[in-house]
This record gives sequence, C-alpha cells and structure tokens, in this order.
Amino acid sequence: MEIKFFKKENKFKRDKQSLNTRKHWNIIIRVLAVLILGSFVFGYYIFTQEGQDFSVDTASVASTHHKINKDKLQKILDLFSEREKKSLDILNNTTVIVDPSK
Repeated sequence: MEIKFFKKENKFKRDKQSLNTRKHWNIIIRVLAVLILGSFVFGYYIFTQEGQDFSVDTASVASTHHKINKDKLQKILDLFSEREKKSLDILNNTTVIVDPSK
C-alpha cells in the first residue's frame, strides 16, 4: 500500500500579467534608431540650405560694404596709443609705500 501525500507541482510558466521586456526594448531601440536617422537627414537638409543661402556674389559684396573712413580709423588708433601710454606710465611709476607705524 502506497501513501500519497499532497505534492505541489512546480510550474515554471510565465505569468501573463508580467511585462514582456524584450518587446519593449525592441520598440525603444527602433524608435531611437529612427530619431537618430531623422536627425542626420534634417541636419544634412539644413546644411545644404544654408550653403545655398550664403553664396557670395562679388558685385553684391562691393555694393553693401562701406568704405573705411580714414579719419575715424585714425581717431581709434590715437585712442589706443593714448591708452598704451597711460598703461606704461602706471607700470613704470612706483607707488610710495607709507609706513603707518611712523
């Protein structure tokens, strides 16, 4: 005579309520790949558009740029030379240190 005790059966099946992470990771990777590819295409499109907008025409450059006024340029150069002289005077003059104990 055999005594049969209650034995719990081990079931190694996935619960249907658990998330399928492999599926979600595949979706995330595909979305990121599409976004990266789209950013490259968008960047190339913007690069080509900007390249066309900045084509240089010598006639238009000559007409839009003004001639340099020599008097204004000389005033600016004089201003910088005066500043240089003041800076050299400050560097060359030694400051007198007063001894407060006397």
